Amino acid sequence: MDKQINFYLGKENTAGFTGYLTENNFFLIIEIDQDYEKENGNNLIFDIKQKLNSQTLINLHQFEDFIQKIIIDNNLPTHFSLAAALFKDNIVYLKTINNGKIFCKRDRQIVEIISGNQSASGYFKFNDIFVLTTKKFIDKLEESKGIDNLSKYRNANEIIEAITPVLKNNDDTGLISLFIQIKKEEQEEITSYYSKESFLLQLKKIFRINVTKFNFDSKRIITYFILLIIFFVFIWSVILGYQRRQEKTLNSRIEKVKKEVLDKLSQAEEVAFLNLGQARDLIKEANTQLNDLKKEIKKKNAKIDQIEKMIIEKENQIIKKETKNYQEFYDLSLDRKEAYGDRFFLEDDNLFILDKKGGIIYKLSLEKKSLEKISHQKIKKAKMLASYNNKIYFFVDNEGIYEVGELEKINQVIKNDKDWGEIKDISTYNGNIYLLDVKKDEVYKYIPTETGFSEKNSYFSRGEAVDLNQAHSLTIDGSLYIGFSKFILKFITGVKESFKNNFPTDDFQIEKIYTNKEISNLYVWDKVNGSVYILTKDGEYQKQLNSGIINQSSDFVVYKNKLLFLRQNKIYIIE
Repeated sequence: MDKQINFYLGKENTAGFTGYLTENNFFLIIEIDQDYEKENGNNLIFDIKQKLNSQTLINLHQFEDFIQKIIIDNNLPTHFSLAAALFKDNIVYLKTINNGKIFCKRDRQIVEIISGNQSASGYFKFNDIFVLTTKKFIDKLEESKGIDNLSKYRNANEIIEAITPVLKNNDDTGLISLFIQIKKEEQEEITSYYSKESFLLQLKKIFRINVTKFNFDSKRIITYFILLIIFFVFIWSVILGYQRRQEKTLNSRIEKVKKEVLDKLSQAEEVAFLNLGQARDLIKEANTQLNDLKKEIKKKNAKIDQIEKMIIEKENQIIKKETKNYQEFYDLSLDRKEAYGDRFFLEDDNLFILDKKGGIIYKLSLEKKSLEKISHQKIKKAKMLASYNNKIYFFVDNEGIYEVGELEKINQVIKNDKDWGEIKDISTYNGNIYLLDVKKDEVYKYIPTETGFSEKNSYFSRGEAVDLNQAHSLTIDGSLYIGFSKFILKFITGVKESFKNNFPTDDFQIEKIYTNKEISNLYVWDKVNGSVYILTKDGEYQKQLNSGIINQSSDFVVYKNKLLFLRQNKIYIIE
């Protein structure tokens, strides 16, 4: 497969940056309208190229994660637009962000494939022309010719010749469009022809030398020449015959593995509803067979790639695994350039964000997107925070719990307790404050009084305490849930309840759990694997969400079934 690449680049936008990258089978254009220096843009393109050369992208999920990692690692502003394409075998993977657009011209038609924050994949045909561009370019074109009028041209050269005078007369500052036309490979045939011609010329040359040197008569010369040709034909036949036999053996082996994999996937689909664990084991066996085949073949093979894609798609379907896009919800640096979020706490529609370094607690209304902040030197020592009825509490090691009172006055409401071991998490419910002490195997409950809070009480009923040494988080919706790295415990009024801990994989690592009385499920954050598992409140598995932001965040909460993630100075949302 060959590709003819053409560009349209307008005048340089001195206030922003417009750039592109064409690297092997990866193509990208990016437009940043303002407040982005050219040097930063060039560094961005170089970074994309370096990342691309250091990894292999084989499916749409990896392609999307690659694009999202670029955005996060380079801290791109919210107003950028991007369009990207990756060609793999006979499939093209497409991705657009914000005002990015991708069109495809096939035969005499040109249609928009994706735009905005979308992704897609599909099979391409020879002579297809993919157009990576932005809304700004299309809007300029619509003022005169319109994108539909480009369908009558046969190739990208003709399209560019037609649109150039129109755009040049209409202020083309910052415009960019990349045209990729798919063509059949002719190089192999040409190379083969020349190599044959070169081989015959060499034979003639040898033949002439022999005539000169040994002065053979013509009959003997012809005899030797025929024998030489027969010899080479024999060698050629033996080699090709061996290669054909090898290829036949290889294809047979691949087909056998494919059939066995299909059988296992079919079995997994049948048992998944009643026994998800058995379905997981069957999928694992299919992956093991595939990996053994890869080790045996030791080279790239399109049929093996198809088997791998088949396993991934079936696993996602059986395990109810979804890959979600995410987008920026709020940028704290709009208020303070040095802002940095450490922890979250959600109460109603107010999201509280702890910025230890700045000594600030932000209060963000999720409905209004309005921001308030409380500043105090004591907040710089805060380890975690909580809230109830618009009262903000924060915990300081070796000091106790402070409340942010009226006029932002800081009052200590619970003093340091010499009986405390290691306080790992804090939460509130019905005005009570709960502390998770992993060294003393306790959850302390503090009840509000007229003067502050009561002395600590053990949440656990008599004989219900458990080993909390490996616990890391708690969440409350009336019931109290405690999260460990591999399981979750549930309690109601201090008594342990049954919780099924039904997860879709054995290879998971719980970072935090979250629920509240407003949502119907329990959300389990697996930062290591970049996943969130959604369970019922009895521990039954529902589905798995994957996204590029999940393994790059420092905290998360759930608001109206929308997932919010904290990364440095930005809050991201998965709808």
